[in-house]
Amino acid sequence: MYIAEYGDAVYKSVRTNGTWGAWINLNVPAVGSNRHYYKIVVHKDGAVFVGVCERLTYSGGSWGSGSWQTPDADGIFVSTNGGAVWKNIAANVYNGSGLHGQRLYGVDPNNSSIVYICGTPSRQGDNGVYKTTDQGASWTAVTPKGVSWPEDVTVDPANSANVYLSTNDQAFFSSTNGGTSWTQMSFPFAVGTRCMSTPRTTISIFAPSAAVYGQMLLPRGCRSFLKLDGPFLCKRGFASVPRVFRIPVSC
Repeated sequence: MYIAEYGDAVYKSVRTNGTWGAWINLNVPAVGSNRHYYKIVVHKDGAVFVGVCERLTYSGGSWGSGSWQTPDADGIFVSTNGGAVWKNIAANVYNGSGLHGQRLYGVDPNNSSIVYICGTPSRQGDNGVYKTTDQGASWTAVTPKGVSWPEDVTVDPANSANVYLSTNDQAFFSSTNGGTSWTQMSFPFAVGTRCMSTPRTTISIFAPSAAVYGQMLLPRGCRSFLKLDGPFLCKRGFASVPRVFRIPVSC
């Protein structure tokens, strides 16, 4: 088991004969002074990914009169030997540097060399969605048109060409060609927070400005939703309300 402690370190424990061992500090490097370790992904091929997200500082006087700044770049560290050695694969995403407003990232469940990373607005102007197919040797921008605040990416484990993106300004997008092109999904709100995947469906977790709806079941291929009186109805698939899932409906 791996645990990321935000602002501190990443730890690992191994269970032997039903008993968890001591927590071991894996000494994941910092990016500058940034130790904001966040999302951990353990790939089925054994690779372990650790994200280092944005470190914000506030300067310029009293609260409200200054500005937020990101003094250090962010990164994604990967280890292929259980945490003994780490490499930052997101050190040259934009203009030879890591992002300065990095949020979450997604790894292709079927190919650990393919990684997507989201960058939110920063003073460096490096916000967007970026993709690597060679585990960080090179990165390509794959940002949907008009999106300035991407949040999270999920790759469909059954078909790596299907990619889902949540954004903080235009809700959700889907792609059927690995991010080459995107289709905006129809939601009655703009703020999308997280995308996750299960073997049969993609689950979206989101927080609209008016209310927090929790989780929604999103059957693969379903791109359009109707707003009901609280629940959401997929035009073909399932309806969902907070804490109630897998409710079949007639479409």
